[in-house]
Amino acid sequence: MVISPRPWPRFWARFIDNLLFVPLLAFAIGLLSALYAPDIYLQIATMNSSLFGLLLLPFVALFVALCMVATGSTPGKAIVGVRVPAPSGRSRIGFFLGREFKVWAAGLGLGIPFVALFTQIGQYRRLAEGKAASYDEGNPAVVANPSKVRLGAAIVVVMGLFAGNIVLRVEDQQASHNLAATQTWVNPVTKRPATIGKTWRVEEMTTDSGRTFYFASNELLAEALLGYQRLSSEGMEPVVYADAIKKAVASDVRINTEWKPLTVQGIPALRATGKSVKISDASVEVTIVVTGRDAWRTLVFARGNSPAQSAEKDKLVQAIFGTAD
Repeated sequence: MVISPRPWPRFWARFIDNLLFVPLLAFAIGLLSALYAPDIYLQIATMNSSLFGLLLLPFVALFVALCMVATGSTPGKAIVGVRVPAPSGRSRIGFFLGREFKVWAAGLGLGIPFVALFTQIGQYRRLAEGKAASYDEGNPAVVANPSKVRLGAAIVVVMGLFAGNIVLRVEDQQASHNLAATQTWVNPVTKRPATIGKTWRVEEMTTDSGRTFYFASNELLAEALLGYQRLSSEGMEPVVYADAIKKAVASDVRINTEWKPLTVQGIPALRATGKSVKISDASVEVTIVVTGRDAWRTLVFARGNSPAQSAEKDKLVQAIFGTAD
């Protein structure tokens, strides 16, 4: 007996899979790129979340196809009770890969909202009329006739996953907001305020001498250290202090350029660049300012490179030295 495939069970099964696999793949790609391809991570971090989700859909199609080949089902299909039989005599991997990419194009409209509205309505009408979906023509009938209990369970799962996706979307929007928004930071040494990006988390570190403040941005894969030291007397040449700092941080930072003069917020400074000893793909920029008995230094660590990261690093250093006396 051929069971007519109802459209809504198939919709819920597909919806569950997308609600589950899209954030999982986004997390996996974000984690792996942050660890091994920071340039890609920085592009993702500044990308519109809806666009990123759209770009993930073909990868979701690939993952669903491999899941079907390996287990014969997916979480959504297993919960709802939808079965997609493979034609006998055909390669399972070829069939499911082809089917999933047809679903992506003819069912989901490539993920483009306006297009997807028409493609999904068209497929719904075909199924409601007892026909096969366009991407299932010529293949064994899809079985999608679950009990009310299964459908109820599916709706509960959808509600839970949908709520989880909303939480993740809010967090993603907050991260994007932090890249554009600003906050006021008050230099505890001089009591002078500075406007810095909201992406930076700030805390003071415990040190043996002087004071050190730690700035970190997960979105930019960047960290910065602001150090302050009150010298015993005036007259120390900035290059002498800079060389002393170079030796002091040698176990963590390998400075490989000469000190170059520059002006930061109208203050004469020295700058050199290098590499982190412990994190091989992290670049380091060191800036030194000595005015009278006050010695300031920033060490900015960054993995990868992007226009947003470079601009935000420069803004931070400029803002920090703007609070120096």
